Amino acid sequence: MVKEEMKEEAVEQPAEEPKEESKITQLRSLHLLERMKYRELLQMCKDEGIETKGKKGDVIRIIATELTPEKIREHFTKFRGTEVLIGEHKFVPLHEIMAEKEAKALIDKLHCSRNDLPKIKDTDPMVLKLGAKPGDIIRVTRDSQTAGEAYYYRLVVRNV
Repeated sequence: MVKEEMKEEAVEQPAEEPKEESKITQLRSLHLLERMKYRELLQMCKDEGIETKGKKGDVIRIIATELTPEKIREHFTKFRGTEVLIGEHKFVPLHEIMAEKEAKALIDKLHCSRNDLPKIKDTDPMVLKLGAKPGDIIRVTRDSQTAGEAYYYRLVVRNV
């Protein structure tokens, strides 16, 4: 008896719509690109080896299709001055990312949730310099004439 070999046909999966998260990420990337200056966009294309010409809107569309949101964010931070010594100015207080263990202890001490903390956007120059991600808690240490040092806490959120 001869066994027939069955050929497996590639079953096409129905195209899934992008998840809501990826749509939001794309919108955030477009928002960052729109905030950049035309010359910054052209420099980004040059750095990534993308050939482009046209108006700002055309360049944004090309970049959005060619680069990942992470790469766009990296270029945005590069062009927004985070490589400069922002934190060295005398009027800028010390910012630091809290460790997860410290953050949980703080939340327990304050009897609140993370979302109850004051917010700081992920496009804030000091947040960009620190490399903090949404969901991180930043401790801001300010000099105080009465207390010596005063601590303020901020939750990093996405800028939409």
